[in-house]
Formats: sequence, structure tokens, C-alpha cells
Amino acid sequence: MRKINFRHHTLHNTNSSYSNLSNCIFLNGFSNVLSVAFSPDGKWLAIGDTNDKIYLWQITQNRPILRQILTSHNFWVRTLAFSPDSKIIASSGENGNIYLREVETGKLITQFFGHIDKVRDIKFSGDGKLLASSSDDQTIRLWNVERKEMITVLKHHQDKVRCVVFSPDQQTLISASQDNQICSWELNNYSLVNRFFLKENQKKIPQNSKKNQDSSPNLLRAIALSPDGKTLATGTDDGFVRLWNLATGDFKQDLGQIHHNWIRSLAFSPDGDKLASSSEDGTVRITDPKTGQLLQTLRDDAGRVWSIAFHPHRPWLVSGHDGLKVTLWNVESGEKLNSFKGYSQETRPITFSRDGIILAIANNQGKVTLQDSLKEEIKTPIETNGGNIWSLAYSPDGTILVGGGEDTKLYIWDVSCQRLLKHLSGHKNWIRGVAYSPDGKFIATGSDDKTVKLWDAHTYKCLQTFEGYTDWIRSVCFHLTEPLLASGSDDGTIRFWDITNPKKHGELKYILPTNQRQIWTIAISPDGHFLASGGNDNTVTLWDLRNLTATLPIITLQHHRGWISSVAFSPDNQWLATGSYDTTIRLYSLSSGDYQCQFILQGHGDAVISIAFHPQEPILASSSKDGTIKRWDLITGECLSTWRSPRPYEGMKITEVTGLTPAEKEDLKNLGAIE
Repeated sequence: MRKINFRHHTLHNTNSSYSNLSNCIFLNGFSNVLSVAFSPDGKWLAIGDTNDKIYLWQITQNRPILRQILTSHNFWVRTLAFSPDSKIIASSGENGNIYLREVETGKLITQFFGHIDKVRDIKFSGDGKLLASSSDDQTIRLWNVERKEMITVLKHHQDKVRCVVFSPDQQTLISASQDNQICSWELNNYSLVNRFFLKENQKKIPQNSKKNQDSSPNLLRAIALSPDGKTLATGTDDGFVRLWNLATGDFKQDLGQIHHNWIRSLAFSPDGDKLASSSEDGTVRITDPKTGQLLQTLRDDAGRVWSIAFHPHRPWLVSGHDGLKVTLWNVESGEKLNSFKGYSQETRPITFSRDGIILAIANNQGKVTLQDSLKEEIKTPIETNGGNIWSLAYSPDGTILVGGGEDTKLYIWDVSCQRLLKHLSGHKNWIRGVAYSPDGKFIATGSDDKTVKLWDAHTYKCLQTFEGYTDWIRSVCFHLTEPLLASGSDDGTIRFWDITNPKKHGELKYILPTNQRQIWTIAISPDGHFLASGGNDNTVTLWDLRNLTATLPIITLQHHRGWISSVAFSPDNQWLATGSYDTTIRLYSLSSGDYQCQFILQGHGDAVISIAFHPQEPILASSSKDGTIKRWDLITGECLSTWRSPRPYEGMKITEVTGLTPAEKEDLKNLGAIE
């Protein structure tokens, strides 16, 4: 079986033993792609995904060949860099650790520890002796690659440091931060030699620029340095790209609002004649940096484009998409040369119907299914129009299911006939949190556009938009006894909004004094006495809401070793459950008063994404990035059952197959094949 494309077919329980699968095309096991990189010699392509994987392809004349699948981060792989001699690949991401490996063998050379928050960018110096890393902890760190040790910590930025880049002469390191500040550091003595603020320097933009000179810049998201080291390109979350004189900080040229959403990545071509930009609007645009002319618009309809890179010798560009896809482009013709399609059947939000009969399940394939919670059989899939769903909620009477997703829409389904009633538009970015009010009058949504919206649950009109956040909103919930809406954000705040009269201007009642870096999940107990919050600092905080004017934390639970993805209270107010990226679920007793952990539920093979209590039985359901749904007995702490939908190559026998590399065989087994 040669040169067959199996990407669009399921091969359940097929027997391919002893077959020759040369040049056959299969799905890959990577998830949403966060980072891409070509090696300096042009022989390797690497990608990093949201599922702790690095894929390494060797580029040949015929086709790229998968040689390595690397893991160990336990979190998202946000950034990749090859050493100048192409022998080492460095990677980092959410856990702040930096890993150096041999490209040919995948062998771990060393790890660098020191950052206390996610690493956004890493770069090798031109001679390969130094490695620079930038982090959300507001620092830049320099590492000696040969001695495998940290040299220094550079501190000046007042916000997340997004990018670092070495100057071509290796005398200077440039850093860029969300504080909209560009800094230049002298590498001889590691001192700050120059800095400029985009806000101040934007005043120098001429009146005839494509944006008014008095407007304040949006957050700085990406930079790129021209090959001659003279021009710095900046991209902001309003879609504008501008060019600056690096030596003076003076404005050079406004390329305009190239994109309609955040710019995620910028890259100059090796000859400096082209500037590529990628965005959350799903496009890559190629611009002439000298004239400002738009040369190409590349679109693959695979979601947000998180990362791009030019090939060092060929007119190629690679783009990594959160739609589980990597695409190779010819930047001169705009032609798509090749693409790799990933597959990751993560189960995401789950929620029980009010009678407990149905469990609604969403996955990262854009599907929502309704499962019989007793027989564990899929009753029916429901229509989503292809948009991945990040949050689900039932109406109090159980007749309506709502979901918010990546396509910015709020979906409304009729449960009885499993029919999509309508979808609501209004948000400008992903909807990560949804909730129904206890009386069924309102629906709340929280979004990556930094707003919370309140909708009329009967007319489906937007009643109010709550603003003031500086980062994504991941979770929303209503107070059970008071007319209040709570929302948690990546900016580290939990805010309470008065919804007594939502048609008028919503009033911010108060902000909880949380010390958590990011709030990923919140829940309020059924009796309204407690609020639980969790995030990316691995802790859960329990708050006392009985005195709403003086809310204070009762206890901070520090037992998990990974991010907190979900918190939930049992219907009888006896339990607090917490789900984590450390693959475990913990159950804390609320009735005892000492909040002791009674059970550690273990069995998932990857991060726990969502948890939900059965409304009537002592059962907890959990979903995971490993693609499974588990049900747990709250009396014994035992796992009652495990369910997963079949992967594309489930049961496919590949015993003694030829024509595949060991890495390709490993990838097939990750997708269900057996050897």
C-alpha cells in the first residue's frame, strides 16, 4: 500500500500487518500547534503543541520524514529554537523549564530551571554559546550553553516579556514586553543600554499614518529584527505592524492594520525583502518592508496562526495553527506545498443534565455529544457548525444547553430534539466560560476579548457588557442567593457584578483580593457560602462569601502539582472537587470544617480538564486530555467506569509493517494502532 492518503479515513480494527506503507499519509498525533522552527541548515522542521509534544521532521527531496516525537514538558510547548549548528533543539513553555536535546537522537542534554512563570521565547546567540529566555515572570535570563548554567537575570520590564532576539553582531540582546517597552541589553556587561516606549514613540508617527498619531497602542505581542539588525518590526493586538529604527527608537514606517485580530508572530525573510505576520484572524500576510506593499495573503482555514518561520535557503514559510495543522507555503507564489494534519481527541467541558440522565460532552474536534449517563452510550451528536466548544451549561429546567467556543459564538440547543436553535454573536474572541442564572433568566459568557456579557435567556439579546479586565476571562458563575455575577480572569482578579437591573449600566460591586497569578476556574457552593478559585499557580483558594462586604480567603489548598483546570461543589454542599493538569482529582470535605483532602482520584493519563457532580447520585464525572471520561464513586473513591470514543486508527494492526520510521509507528499507536 504505497502513496495512499489515510488522513480522511478511520481504520478501526483493520489488519495492515506485514504491509509496506511507504509514502502513505496518516494523521499525526499532535494537537494545537503553538511553535514552529526550521533548523539553520534547513534540514529539520520542528513543531511544539499544546499536548506536551515536539515533532521533528527531516526534510528530504521527496517529503518530510517524521524522525522524533519528544515529550517531557507536561505543559504547552510555546517556543522552540535550533542551535546555529542545527545539532541542538531547545524548547520551553508553560512550566518555565527549558530543555536542550540532541536533534538526531532526541537525547536530553540538560534542563535549565529558574523562571517562575511560563517562558514565551527562547533564542540562541549567533555563536551558539548563549541562550536567552523571556518569561511572564517579567525577566529575561541568559544561559551558558557549554557550561549548562545561568549567567544572569535581566530585570527592567513591568509586564510579561514576550520576545527576545540577539543582534547580528552578537553584542546586544533586544527584549519586548507587554509593558510596550523595547529594551536593548549590552552583552559584555549585561547592562541596559537603550529603551523606548511604543506609547511615547508613537507620537512621532506622521499625521498621514494609517492610524491617528494620538491613539494609544495596544499590547505588544510580537517583534522581529531585520537581518542587518537595523529595523525592528512590532505587532500589536490591534493588528497593526510598524517598523522602527532600533538604534534610536524612531518611527520608520507604518505598514498599517494588516490583520483584524491579535498579531501572534513576525518574521523577516533571510534576505530581509519580506516580512511575514501571523494572526488570530487565521491568516499569514507577506509584506514588502521597504514599500509596505502586501505581497501575499496565506489562508488555510485551520484557525488562529500562532507561529511562523522562514526556511533559511528556500522560498518557504511554515505556519502552525491551533486547528491542529502545520502548513508549508511557497512565499513567492502563495502555493501550499504540503500540510500535516494533527489529531487530538481531548474531552473538554462536561456537564450533567438537571435530572442526571444525560451527560453532555464536548471535545476538541468541534463535537458535542449527549451520552446516557447510566449506559454510557452516545445518544446523539448535536450540531456545532464546526466550532470547538470550551464551555457548557444547562438551563435550570434542563430543556436548553448552551455552549461557547472558539468561533466567538454562543450556541443554543434544544435538548429534547437535539437541535440547534440559534447562535449568538457579540464577542470578538473565544468564549471560555458560560453559566445560567439559578432563576433561568440570564446567561453569562466570559471571553478572550476581555469582556463578560449578560444575555436575556428568553429573547437572547445582550443586556450588558462588563469591561475592565486586562486579560482573558476563563470562568463565570452566578451567586446562588444574591443578584451577583462572578467572573475570573487571567489578570488574576475575581470580580462581582450587580445584575439587579441589567438593562442599566452594570455596577462592579467588588474585587476579591486574590494573590493568584491567573484565575482559570471559579465555582460558588449551592448554599452561597463559599467560592472556590483555581489557576496556573497550582493552588485552590476557598473564600467565605457569607459577608459579602468583607470577603476573605478561608484556606489555600496547595496539594496539586499542576494547574487547576476545574473546581466544583457537590449538590449537598459536602464536597469540593478540584481537577488539575497533574492528572489527578482531589476531594475535600466541607462538612468537617478542616477542609481535609479525603480522596485523591488517580487514573487519567493526562491533564484533567473538567469535572461535574451528578445532581442526585454520589458520583463525580471527569474529562481529560487523554480523551477519556471517568466516573468516580464518592463513597469509596473508586473509578466506576472509563469511556472513550474510538480514535481514527483504533485496533489497526501494524505488526511487522515496513516503510515507516519508528517515530511514525509510535504516532500511529498514539492514535489507536497496535503492533
